[in-house]
Amino acid sequence: MDALRRTFADRPVTVVLGDVVDVGLPRRPFRVVANPPWARAESVRARLLRAPNLVRADLVLPRWLVHRWASGSERIDVGSSLPAESFVPPARTGSAVAVLRPPAGRRR
Repeated sequence: MDALRRTFADRPVTVVLGDVVDVGLPRRPFRVVANPPWARAESVRARLLRAPNLVRADLVLPRWLVHRWASGSERIDVGSSLPAESFVPPARTGSAVAVLRPPAGRRR
């Protein structure tokens, strides 16, 4: 956590340690980059898609789930894939990035 804060110290980035389901979301436009606990993925998705100031969220999740979400929502795209070996222990199915966006009329 300290390493991330040092890395982004001179940039307009706030590193937050917390559960996206519980932490207060910004009142100004914001982006999220996270690898949330996969068991909480549905709660994270619901919370972020309701957030009025979301600009974009990139969430690392199981590949199958990202594809399922993207097939059922115009606001979710499939981003980069990550091989199972990127994780310790290796993810059984591999993973991908779910890209969540605000409704078309609110995109910045």
